[in-house]
Amino acid sequence: MSTTQRSESMNAFFDPYINSMTCLQQFVHQYDNAPQHKAELECEEDFVSLNAIILIAHNLALKDSFKNNTLMQNLTKSNLSSEGR
Repeated sequence: MSTTQRSESMNAFFDPYINSMTCLQQFVHQYDNAPQHKAELECEEDFVSLNAIILIAHNLALKDSFKNNTLMQNLTKSNLSSEGR
């Protein structure tokens, strides 16, 4: 990672907390709070992503058709085997 990339990364990290009008005292206070706030946001995002329900789109008609055909084949096999007894 180059020096410029490191600098830009740190600027991006502190962007929400400080600006050009921030005095030194505010900067120190925000500097202390920034890592804790970032960690809290990350925990919230992790919780949301781990507890989210993922909806999967699929073709229900094809699935139902397959299920019905499989059921019919199983019934036919079972009928044939019971008739052969």
